[in-house]
Amino acid sequence: MDRKIVGKRPTFRPARKGPNFYWIMILLALIMTGIWVLLKIERGEIKSPLEPTPTPTRVAESYLMEAQAYSENLTIPATPPSAMMCLPLMTRLRLTRKP
Repeated sequence: MDRKIVGKRPTFRPARKGPNFYWIMILLALIMTGIWVLLKIERGEIKSPLEPTPTPTRVAESYLMEAQAYSENLTIPATPPSAMMCLPLMTRLRLTRKP
């Protein structure tokens, strides 16, 4: 506390620090990276993340139809449930399919 209190209205706030060099470098790097990405998108070297996918994706109804077809081929397993938990997944699927 070696500051002198002078003037009509002395301030009791701590002295203001200068700009942090590291923050300025980080912000400058982020700005430069953003400009670089925008230029690459403009040239077509990078595709915009907002563009639709080039191949069509599946509709929800196809997932529903696949699930219904799969559930129609399953039966209740003959082995007790406690034994089913010990079996690997592929073995469990083979046991539950209809012949």
